[in-house]
Amino acid sequence: MRPKRGVFVALPVPKRRQTSARQPPRPSWSSRPRQDDHTTARKLDPQARQCFYALHNKHGSEYPLPVGIAKTNALPLGHRSLEAGIFLEASRINHSCKNNAENTWNTTINKITIHVIREIQPGEEITISYVDSFKSYNER
Repeated sequence: MRPKRGVFVALPVPKRRQTSARQPPRPSWSSRPRQDDHTTARKLDPQARQCFYALHNKHGSEYPLPVGIAKTNALPLGHRSLEAGIFLEASRINHSCKNNAENTWNTTINKITIHVIREIQPGEEITISYVDSFKSYNER
């Protein structure tokens, strides 16, 4: 079993707290990552590129590595957006159907924000839902 690589808190985080606001290191990725995403990944500064390649790729060898990473980790830049961003911190937040945080794209500041929707205790993982939040827990 591989070690958890999610995002965990060290101190209590109260409900309704905005935990981060970040821009993607690259403005956006298409919702359908392309074969030329390898070129895009190479354009990142060395530290961002190293962080990008450390992200999980659930697709194995089905796609070139940067495409698999983008397809696995991209977060939407708005509700039903066709564009998505790779966020070197927020893209590490794992999914839970009983999530304790939500991610939203703030068009005013062009950053993703993570909002805590219930108190998170020290050592607890921050989680978001990757699926339609308008469906009930049982439907998801």
